[in-house]
Amino acid sequence: MRDLDELRRTFIRIEHLPDFQPDQRIWWIYVRNAAIEVVSRADLPELQAATDLVQDFPEKRPMERERWLAFREAVGLFLAQTSSE
Repeated sequence: MRDLDELRRTFIRIEHLPDFQPDQRIWWIYVRNAAIEVVSRADLPELQAATDLVQDFPEKRPMERERWLAFREAVGLFLAQTSSE
């Protein structure tokens, strides 16, 4: 699945960042957009819930850092599950 490959490629950029930094938000947004593409083509409730955390201007919502970190964790778990299948 091409969308899944894109998610893996973009996730590598944020996977080992020690924390979310607003000046690096663009890399996190690339991962979010790739995740949105994946969930648009498959019924993946956990990944959908993760993308919902960071939809529509997350920088204007409370607890932005925590939302992005929870998103990264969920995407990492999803990718680990799909690579073991």
